[in-house]
Amino acid sequence: MPDTQMLSKYLPKKLYNAAADEDGTDLTALSGLANERLDVLEDWVGDYAAPAKGSESDIATDLKKVYADVETDETGLLARAGVLEAAVGTYSGENDIAGDLQTVFNDVEADETGLLARATALETMIGDYTPEDTDLATDLAKVYGDVETAGTGLLARAAALEAREIRNIYDSETGLLARAAALEAVAPTTGAPITAQVSATAITSDGNDDEITWTAVANGEDGNGISIDITLSAEANGIDITVDGKAIAVDVKTGQGTTATDVLTAVNAHETAGLLVQGELTGLGDAITADSVVTDGGVDITAGLAGAIRYEADKIWISVGESTASVSNWKYAALL
Repeated sequence: MPDTQMLSKYLPKKLYNAAADEDGTDLTALSGLANERLDVLEDWVGDYAAPAKGSESDIATDLKKVYADVETDETGLLARAGVLEAAVGTYSGENDIAGDLQTVFNDVEADETGLLARATALETMIGDYTPEDTDLATDLAKVYGDVETAGTGLLARAAALEAREIRNIYDSETGLLARAAALEAVAPTTGAPITAQVSATAITSDGNDDEITWTAVANGEDGNGISIDITLSAEANGIDITVDGKAIAVDVKTGQGTTATDVLTAVNAHETAGLLVQGELTGLGDAITADSVVTDGGVDITAGLAGAIRYEADKIWISVGESTASVSNWKYAALL
């Protein structure tokens, strides 16, 4: 059989027509087939040289047979491909699925989320727990069931303890709280008690000619934290005083030379400020200067129930009656 007839037999129509003359006439003789065009056809066909059915087959026929052999009830490739396509959905990423999944993983396992570190921490806490047919929740429920049985009665016993209130401990029979307080009252404590309140003080313009010492009216610790803020205004003579809680603001008009004595007198006589502090001139009473201070150093008497005992190297102290922050009943005896 001529070569061109062999080609027309084995090649699909589309390939064969590629070897036709430009006017469309089929080639039936070797002389009409240029070597260059024959080379192209041979490149397309490749090493195909054994049709499945000899002279009764060509490439197109054989490819169809291969496809039919692959897509059978046993292989179900088309159906399986359909399932895969449905699972992938409308994925249309710029990369492939594997590449994009790696990107997602990198975004998840970041310093901000630390999922791997957190998973490692959980694994460490769980330890070498390796259940065969169960999980943690099931096994914990089993442990709970084994612990809370009629024999142990742990839940009932815990509930009974929780139900007990302080009055069940502190009652007329035991009197535990009262007895503990009595012991604390008479248990010796080291150090001498403070037997007199110390008033809180503050000094404005300390060390200058307009120095004033302010003493809190309230004795002891209650006199701490009173602020006195003196400011100056270059206006006509006068003194404005305002009080907010424990804060005293004194605005001094210095147009006619207001002195420290003027400020002292005004604050002491003020209906509110005078109830918080009283001032004493400890300088020369010269022209006032601006300053801001807060009272401190106030101390209360050492409290103690009647019979309370304290001691130091050469004395023993006893509170012969109840001593409070403002009333002292402390007495002492020298130790021999």
